[in-house]
Amino acid sequence: MQPGRTVLIGIVIGVWLTGTVQAAEWRILKPASSPQAYAVAAQEFQKLYEAVTGTRLAIVNEPVAGANLVVIGADSVNLFCRTAVEQKIIPPLGVGVDTDGYRIRSAERDGRHYLFLAGGNGRSTLYAVYDFFERQAGCRYFWDGDIIPKRAVIQMDGLDVSESPRFAYRGLRYFAHRSLDRFQAEHWGPKQWEREIDWILKKRLNLFMLRIGMDDVYQKAFPDLVPYPPTDAPLPEAVARSYDDRTTAWPLEYRGELRKHLLRYARDRGLIHPEDTGTMTHWYSRTPHAFLEKVKPGFTPQATRGYSEKTGLVWDIRDDRNLDNYWKLTQAHVDHYGSPQMFHTIGLAERNVFNDRADNLEMKLYAYRRIVAKLREHYPTAPMLIASWDFYHPGWLGPEVQRLLDILNPENTLIFDYTSDLPHWHHQVPDFRQWGVVGKFPWVFGIFHAYEWQNELRGNYDAIRERMPVAAADPMCKGFVYWPETSHSDSLMLEFFTKNAWRPDRLTPEALLPEFCRDRYQEAAEPMLAAWRAALPLIKLHGELPAEFRKLAAFAAQAVTPERTGALAAKCAKLEPEMKAVSALCRTLAELPYGTGNALADRDAIDLARTVAGRTFSDALYRYVIAQGEWAQGKADAGAVKAAGERCTAILTALSDILSLHDDYSMNVSMAKLQAIHPINPCFEQTLKGNAENGYCRTYIYELCNECYLPQLALYTKWVNDRVAGGDRKSPLKPAPALPMKAVTDAFYAKPLADMAASRVSRTREAYRGLLERLADTTR
Repeated sequence: MQPGRTVLIGIVIGVWLTGTVQAAEWRILKPASSPQAYAVAAQEFQKLYEAVTGTRLAIVNEPVAGANLVVIGADSVNLFCRTAVEQKIIPPLGVGVDTDGYRIRSAERDGRHYLFLAGGNGRSTLYAVYDFFERQAGCRYFWDGDIIPKRAVIQMDGLDVSESPRFAYRGLRYFAHRSLDRFQAEHWGPKQWEREIDWILKKRLNLFMLRIGMDDVYQKAFPDLVPYPPTDAPLPEAVARSYDDRTTAWPLEYRGELRKHLLRYARDRGLIHPEDTGTMTHWYSRTPHAFLEKVKPGFTPQATRGYSEKTGLVWDIRDDRNLDNYWKLTQAHVDHYGSPQMFHTIGLAERNVFNDRADNLEMKLYAYRRIVAKLREHYPTAPMLIASWDFYHPGWLGPEVQRLLDILNPENTLIFDYTSDLPHWHHQVPDFRQWGVVGKFPWVFGIFHAYEWQNELRGNYDAIRERMPVAAADPMCKGFVYWPETSHSDSLMLEFFTKNAWRPDRLTPEALLPEFCRDRYQEAAEPMLAAWRAALPLIKLHGELPAEFRKLAAFAAQAVTPERTGALAAKCAKLEPEMKAVSALCRTLAELPYGTGNALADRDAIDLARTVAGRTFSDALYRYVIAQGEWAQGKADAGAVKAAGERCTAILTALSDILSLHDDYSMNVSMAKLQAIHPINPCFEQTLKGNAENGYCRTYIYELCNECYLPQLALYTKWVNDRVAGGDRKSPLKPAPALPMKAVTDAFYAKPLADMAASRVSRTREAYRGLLERLADTTR
């Protein structure tokens, strides 16, 4: 069983109903010859039926005389289904062809009973199977475990269900960062990926995209130019102590085998995986040194800071040779791993070519024309997704996006807006409503949700509530996607997304919570519902209370000026109602059934607690600066400043202890999981530390909290206490001097992860309750 993933078994005794058929008489009839997804659907029905009832039904290719039949597939693939229509056993099922609609229909004729599970394709036939077990057996599907009740029988009669999705495309992304197994897909082995893909189908999604680096695509595309890197040393192009160190845990040869396996597994079940094309060079898809040295491609001009390493620069696509080489990467991936079913490009994303805005736009439009033209040479009709990231950052104006739309073909192109929920980071940068796509050009609505460091509970729910109905009402909106930089960070958001991707009728998390808690926590639903409801106001304050513990060195280096303290005082005053409720919220969380055997409740109890602790720390840190400013003005004594610093330390210590209560937040445990899947590069521990500790990626990680955040906070509070004790009221107004913060991070890199293992707090309900009561005491 996959670590961190749980199958929960409930005991529910079914009762035979009048006319119900004996389980032993049923057979599963799959199409004799059809795509693999139909065979998988039959196997999944067999597996789930046995998991619920203990009875294993046989799978057959031909009807068995006298047997009751579970018929897999519509009449377009299953001849018996066609016979049943012609003999009036069932009416035409009306599921269409190559659609995600499906039908669940019971029938009876001459004492024989039938259950038809028919989809417009093999993928939607799988949807029908999973939906049947949700409706009739009470099964529930979550990313970290299925809930499979035990029943003596499953009622097969009396069903007539017809389902179809609002959006043609429904999918999610897996991104390239590394640190913790739960949140980063590059950590996952074959079994984890199989379970993830199964979950994607159980939630009726049909698209996913790997943004987890190139693996060995360069080696496949240019075997005579790019060798496989060493398996016992860093990548030649690695940048130490950063996310630009792309040294892999496992050899690239193994990563290639893994990619091939997971994409074949997904394709066999009918999932769509867009192929990346065009100017794909980015921080996670760097050009190997060997290629640069031998090909010397030359680079597109770049006015934007960043991507200074040549491995991250975009080749100059004005040169046909460079465009052809980019295409060779795409074609190599298609040939070895993928399928030319759909394509995707980021264009010249996240960078400007020229400082002049008009010149810059013209170059970006040129790049799109070049990329699309090259694609059409090889695949004239395949759908192309134009990613929206560049529209958001650095940012396009509405008329600029409209100029792009004017040169694109709406018959085979979609604007792939996975930033639909994000706030306007710049007042001039609009969202999709000002782009000219609504009602005019095919597009996809998307929830970005979180950057890599934002792995706590969160959600731009107010923006989604305002914007999602626009997408739902627009016939030109063809999809709904979830595109974060971190996976599995928020179980409520995942449920919110998957429900709305099929039918966008849950506008708020509050509307979903009762059903979510009942399904996910079962007997623990009531206290978990109370906790979620109490925590939601604080959860939604992720913009106002970001995780300040991540960047204490930068925070300490800011001067304590009247302007800064005044702004923080205004912010804290605005947040006062929510912060006054934190003590009661912590005591509500303290009553959660952590440690009582409900694995899903355990995980979410920690998620709720760490989110509350993180928000509370940020508020306390702001008040610490305010206390320093008040002391400098003679409005507070030294004791008040010291007490404010001690409160910060107490909250951050509580957060560290909370993180120690679950393996999800341990880099050491994540390393052990990687090693259990395949032998790892002995250099990878330093890579993993650098991927996690850098300024962009620091987040809720136990080892970082204990070894970096707390020691850096100690340096900061000691410096403040020393200045206050000296009595010079002007001193705190100056920024902290060059405190030895780097020495703390150097010590972190020098200390083995195994020596950082959590041992301070036992993983019991009493320990959890005690931590939340401690946290409550700090908020009085």
